[in-house]
Amino acid sequence: MVLADQTGAKDQCSCKRTLIKRVQRNLPLGKWRVIQNTKISGTSGKYKPTKLGYKMNITNDTVFTDSDLTDDSSFLSLASYEEILNGSADTKCLIGI
Repeated sequence: MVLADQTGAKDQCSCKRTLIKRVQRNLPLGKWRVIQNTKISGTSGKYKPTKLGYKMNITNDTVFTDSDLTDDSSFLSLASYEEILNGSADTKCLIGI
């Protein structure tokens, strides 16, 4: 999954299969949440959903709480059609259009 942090950057996030239902309940689409007590690890592989070299891992100790932040304007960074068509978009990262 890809989450947006308070700086507007998109972060890669993962969790074990046994935690999926808990994550779905606590991170509904369109609702801002604060996520605490996660583990950070490096990313690897040829294709990544973000340009960052790390990802957040949700564990049994992760806590989700409501957030006062509700501004979506700075969190969406779509590739332009020109970047996609002329090949300048980074093809090793997920491209949202």
